Amino acid sequence: MRPPGARRAHGASLALRWIAALRPWLLPLLALLVFSIGDRERLVWMWLLLPTLLHAALDHWSRHYALEPGGLWLREGLLERKERHIQSARVLHISREQPALARLLGLWELRIETDSGGPPEAVLRYVSSAESERIAQHLGLSSGGVQAPEGLPEQRTLSLRELLYLGLFGGRGWALAFGLWAVANEFDLLERLPLERFEIAVEGTHFDLGLRHLWLLLALLGLVKLLALLDVCLRHGGYSLRPLGGRVEFQSGLLTRRQTRLDPRRIQRAAWRAGPLDRRLARLSLWVDAAGGEGGREEAEAAFGGALVPTLRAADRARLEAWLGLPPAPPESAWRAAAPGLLRREALESALLAALLTALSSWAYGPFGLGLLLFLLPFFGAYLRALKRRHGFAFGPQGLWLRRGVWRSETIYLPRQRIQSARLIEGPWSRRFGLLAIAFDSAHAGGIGAIASLPGITPEAAREILGELGLLGAAPDWIRPRDDRLGQPQADAARA
Repeated sequence: MRPPGARRAHGASLALRWIAALRPWLLPLLALLVFSIGDRERLVWMWLLLPTLLHAALDHWSRHYALEPGGLWLREGLLERKERHIQSARVLHISREQPALARLLGLWELRIETDSGGPPEAVLRYVSSAESERIAQHLGLSSGGVQAPEGLPEQRTLSLRELLYLGLFGGRGWALAFGLWAVANEFDLLERLPLERFEIAVEGTHFDLGLRHLWLLLALLGLVKLLALLDVCLRHGGYSLRPLGGRVEFQSGLLTRRQTRLDPRRIQRAAWRAGPLDRRLARLSLWVDAAGGEGGREEAEAAFGGALVPTLRAADRARLEAWLGLPPAPPESAWRAAAPGLLRREALESALLAALLTALSSWAYGPFGLGLLLFLLPFFGAYLRALKRRHGFAFGPQGLWLRRGVWRSETIYLPRQRIQSARLIEGPWSRRFGLLAIAFDSAHAGGIGAIASLPGITPEAAREILGELGLLGAAPDWIRPRDDRLGQPQADAARA
């Protein structure tokens, strides 16, 4: 039964949804119009657009929603009707998305998230800004009462210098470079370039690099970086992060604008990441996973399982942690370094890799291979030193901290109350060195799920971690201590 006050989405949403449905057909329609000039018989095929319009119209007229005491009511479907009642107490986030065309009309697409683990409970396409605020206020996620914690700024934005930094030194630029290379290789464009002057003779003394080809490479690199800057501006243009009562509001996007209200208490895990250049310039980024839906790619939320703060100075980390309610990282003395068995395994693997590369280079280029070995040895030594310094774990008052990564360092925070289970993984190669890996699962945490693990630890360290988290009783026999009293006080304290 339809409650009083039930309404449909904004009337202009019919046109917006029809245009979105026609997006895969834009190029075929454009070609049909171009080649049908003066030919009315071909224009008859334009009537095929009517089914998409009819589907959009029926879908628009069959969807209703209403605000009821304690929640939100929705009904959809024409022949098979579905009704849902969403309680306000179960709503975790409200995410708003505004495509470029919808921005001209002042309309938003609302996605209401609960902890069900599936797609968003409700997706309203499209409603006005005033209507979206009315729904958010009814569900307890209003934008009123904006207050910044004492001593912190009202909001965080990305400056022009930070956007240039992300565009010039971010990973998207190299992804675009590989994409351009794949396209050029697919259409045989590389074969048509005048690259005959690229000549390298290792055994001789001839090395010729044409100046025009050098300019060509520089032009291609400049084009890639311009595309990377454009990509960064489209994704992070208009970025802001501001406190919103007990929540924070995330907004990003130049053409398609995304806005999400996040409850920091729902953060399942957080990761501070820094690449080699980031560490050199004392910068890092913050990635978070929050409880909510796990829909498909079209329903994925930008702020969950993604970069909540794309880049910031390392000096501002403590202030941002206080802003989001995240505990500071443990002191350096509290970290457990990499196990000796892990260093032995990595040293052996590095030696085998160096021997293989030397053998291949010596077979192909003679004495040049021995020089390659002398060139690689310092790099392998630096890798082992970095692994010893950046691999380990630490216990904090509120959870577990993991540290891993050599090329890109990552410091991961796992709140104790959010850890659902721990998986122990032991492979045959690691078993020879007395090592295993431990992976942690949290509710609907996907973006940092792949890296929330700690490989290369000893069974004693795994037993200590499980005991600290209160999971020792569920450990298999080969990980349990022989003395059942070992680790029990820590487990009892964790359960308390």
